[in-house]
Amino acid sequence: MKRLGRAILQIDRDTILYQTSVSKIRTRLKRWPRNRLEDENRVAEIADSLETQTMIDGIVYAWDRTGQAEILQIFDGWTRICAALRAKSDIRVMVAVVTTSEESVVVRWFNRLNRAVPLPMIFTAESSLLKRRCLIEDVTSRVTKTYKPMLSTACTPRKPNFNRDQLFEVLDRALPEGVEETVRPDDVLASLMELNVALKNDTSHRYPEKAVKHDCYLFCVDSDTWRRHFQRNVQSTDLL
Repeated sequence: MKRLGRAILQIDRDTILYQTSVSKIRTRLKRWPRNRLEDENRVAEIADSLETQTMIDGIVYAWDRTGQAEILQIFDGWTRICAALRAKSDIRVMVAVVTTSEESVVVRWFNRLNRAVPLPMIFTAESSLLKRRCLIEDVTSRVTKTYKPMLSTACTPRKPNFNRDQLFEVLDRALPEGVEETVRPDDVLASLMELNVALKNDTSHRYPEKAVKHDCYLFCVDSDTWRRHFQRNVQSTDLL
């Protein structure tokens, strides 16, 4: 399809690999709703690196539901696309477009792409795993925005800082099994704020100056503290 750029390879019956420019397709790019949100820190880092590059690293994967390329839903590579959209110069991209009306085809692609990547939770269609991932992803995004000064790009941030992946994993470990069936992100966030207040009022701890300055004590403790807190809330029916 010429409007997408130059076709390079027919990967399978439904999928063609194109080489194109981000400017050519930018108005048609959207995130597949079931894919994770972009990480603002990573977007900024990649955007900086693109100042000296002319092409996005790796292949971006998109779903064309109608076959008209009017909307391309990115299900792998969304953070890289967000970075390219911010770049000062036009960036080239290799995009594999899956053209099908069946979302199950996209699900299979998504699972195949992520099978070799150690994600906290692999997407499974129409299951409690998807509900749990969506719940945790929503809470992760909200906490990240609330405590942005504490956000770090380091793989293992020093307390009281945190990174997005670490937050996701801590929530996944701490939230009881099955909680995703009965609670909303607002409930989990309210419970975390309750824990933050409890930690603040705990005079037996001496917290870092940065935690006090930004009124954020959640990342001064380990995931077991979060797990015990959520478990108490479940038992007292505050979460369930």
